[in-house]
Amino acid sequence: INAEYMGAFVCFGFANSVPMGKGNSQIAKQKRERNAKKNTPTGGKSQLQSNAASMSIQCATCMQTFMSTTNEGSLREHATNRHPSKQFAECFPTFAAKA
Repeated sequence: INAEYMGAFVCFGFANSVPMGKGNSQIAKQKRERNAKKNTPTGGKSQLQSNAASMSIQCATCMQTFMSTTNEGSLREHATNRHPSKQFAECFPTFAAKA
């Protein structure tokens, strides 16, 4: 910019009234600040409590708990691997009664 142009610019009082351009980083920063409240987590999304509540099947021999969605094959595998001298019904009497 030449000096004459800048002199006229200052003379008419435009020097301080011209807004500075906004870069993408400035716009992104403002957007992050605006959305900060909206993006904060409101409640815990952890399933630890619900998983602990669903541990309803328990081995009578070793007291290990299993989720209620565990299938019979997994329970039979536990009984044969961990307690080979016991029957399946001895390890899981409540599950064997349902089946």
